[in-house]
Amino acid sequence: MLHLYDKVKSSSLLAIAAAGTVFFAPMAIADTSCYAADGYGASVAAYVTEASACIEASGAIRGDFVEELLARTNRDRAVVGPSPLVQRDSLNMAAQAHAIDMAARDYADHADKEGRDHLFRIRAFDRSVLVGATGANVLITETGADAGDIYVAMQEDSYNADNLVRDGFTDVGIAVVKDGGQAYTVMVFAQVEGELNEALPLTLAGVSPIRATLAKGNRETIGWGLTDQASGEVLAKGKAQRVRATRLGATQAAALDLVVTAGTDQMILKGPLVSAQ
Repeated sequence: MLHLYDKVKSSSLLAIAAAGTVFFAPMAIADTSCYAADGYGASVAAYVTEASACIEASGAIRGDFVEELLARTNRDRAVVGPSPLVQRDSLNMAAQAHAIDMAARDYADHADKEGRDHLFRIRAFDRSVLVGATGANVLITETGADAGDIYVAMQEDSYNADNLVRDGFTDVGIAVVKDGGQAYTVMVFAQVEGELNEALPLTLAGVSPIRATLAKGNRETIGWGLTDQASGEVLAKGKAQRVRATRLGATQAAALDLVVTAGTDQMILKGPLVSAQ
């Protein structure tokens, strides 16, 4: 799946590659308090808290597979030409949260059963990143597959293969969760275009600064907006480099977007999610 820069409207591609016979089974999680039967919490703060607890409690995450997948990806990128991908902790958590959820609730998709997609997870876990293009690979294989098998299977899908070597992606998060006869692999890619100078809290209170440092010197922030993730309603927008919590209303998750000029063009950089509760 690839999300392009937001200009007039966004576009996306959805791809799921499944290798081997796919069966689903509930995932055993050591600390059942980390996970609600109906999924992670609704507000962004509850989502991050519960998903983080599940990541901490899970004993099924395969770090050795992650290292091998990153190494193979960067070797292929070196041949084709793009810069190597850098692992980002927040993207790792976004990938891990989704892989754990898929294993626990018997499904395979880029979005969870509540409709929250990879971009939601990036914006929930990373409190300062500003991204342009994003993408993701989702793959399910039999547990007997090793990291090499998983990588080869991923290359067999054209969308997934393109994401591995796509020029412009700078950062990646990877998760492999083995459980119930299956290996659930999620790779989350992002083109990091800047950072907020001060990380936004999950729950806003009072006035929060939204000054940013952009990755390219020919760009300038000219405005911002907050959009309710449930309704799509624009809750607030402005040009001042600060936002008041009162502008959020009672929304459970609102997305901060920065409007940026790049020469004669404008683009939308996607920032963190925030909540009023």
